[in-house]
Parts: sequence; structure tokens; C-alpha cells
Amino acid sequence: MDRKTQVLHLVRERGALTTLQVCAELLLDRANTSAYLNALVEAGHLKKAQVGRYVYYSTDGTVPGDATDSRPDSRRKEILEFVRSSGPVTTNRIASELVLDRANTSAHLNDLVKRGEVQKARLGRDVYYSCDRSLPEPDHLRGAIEENLHSSNALGARRCPRCGTEADAEFLYCPKCGSGLSKNRSRIILSEVKQAVWVRDGGKCVLCGSRSNLHYDHVIPVAKGGGNTVENIQVLCADCNLKKSDRIQ
Repeated sequence: MDRKTQVLHLVRERGALTTLQVCAELLLDRANTSAYLNALVEAGHLKKAQVGRYVYYSTDGTVPGDATDSRPDSRRKEILEFVRSSGPVTTNRIASELVLDRANTSAHLNDLVKRGEVQKARLGRDVYYSCDRSLPEPDHLRGAIEENLHSSNALGARRCPRCGTEADAEFLYCPKCGSGLSKNRSRIILSEVKQAVWVRDGGKCVLCGSRSNLHYDHVIPVAKGGGNTVENIQVLCADCNLKKSDRIQ
């Protein structure tokens, strides 16, 4: 069964679905899923109906009874409620948990900050959103790392650098958040790892103590088999990182 037929069967079986819901169910990238759905609409196999900013695909043009995005600000309110209930969270986590586009999520968060309903605070190079400028505790960071990095330390692992979702080798986009994937992105360090390393190293170079122009460095270089784990990442200033080069210290 080809992908387009799978999409058609899913919509016929489940009823009205959005593009993102089809992506998540069949583990497809968003661009291809959208193309399949539009082709099925043009062929007359499916119909689409819009509620607010959402487009639903079905065989009869109906929408779910619980569709709630009829107001332009409903998505922003959903994000606000998530921030209130989940505590300090990053843009990537919100986009991943609510299955949203990252760019739109960021725009909504910035709007909420301007309105004074949400505040943001930095931990290292990452930005957290909350209602009181709070930051996650170190124990919370360690728990997130264990959850998101389980079995993901092998070189070339097909794991999304934004939300941590695993994908099959042939995928070009993350099936959950739509981020582009590449077979050669094993050097990318997940934000949870950066946060834990920043807390552990005190936000300063571990060699000279400098707090300016800091980098995240692989103790054992990726080219020599090093992974993107907390144990293999350290904070170095630009000068110390340049002197170290690809040597193992």
C-alpha cells in the first residue's frame, strides 16, 4: 500500500483530521502529507473544511464536534494554559507537546510576553517561558535528559534536534514537529543537555574560568566517536576551545 492510499484509508476510518494529525498517526513528514491530502481533494476522494486556522480533511466535509479554534486567539490561549500548567517551558517543548509549528508558537509566545501574560528567563543560551520568570530545577533537567536521550547517543542517530522524536532513516522531516532532519547532524547538542552542562559547569569555562564568548565543546570529538551526552560536553571559552582543537584532554 502506497503512502497516499494509507492517508486515504486513515481519514476514511478516523473521520475529520488535520494535516498534523495525519503526520503523527502515520509518522510522515508534513510536506509530503500535505501533498497527498491535496491530491486526494483534487481527485474528489476527500473534502476539506476550515475552522479558524485549522483545515480538516474528511470524506464528507465535516469537522470534529470538539473543534475549538473558531476564534483567532484560541491557539494563543491554548499555549498560555500550557505554560500555566507546565511551569517553565521552552518553545520547542510547547511546539512538540501541542503539535504546533515552531515559528507560529514563537510568535504567539512573544505576543503573550508583550501582553504581560507570560514572562521569559534565560538559562545559558536557552529561553524559558513561565508566569513568574522561574527556571527549571537541576533535577527536572536531569529527568528531561534521561527521557529525551534514551538510546539516542549513537553517531548518526535519526533524532530530531528540536523535540527529540526518533524518525526512520529515510525521513527528511521530523514526524512530530516538522523540523528538517539530516543524516549528518550528529554534532547537534539537544537543549536539555546544554542546560544541564551549563548548570554543572557554573556558566563559565572549565579551563580558565572565563564567562565571555563561551562554547559547548565535545570532550571526545564526534569524529573520534564522542557522543552528545552530558558527560561528553563541557563549557569552554573561544580561546581554550581553539587551543584544544580536536585533541582529547
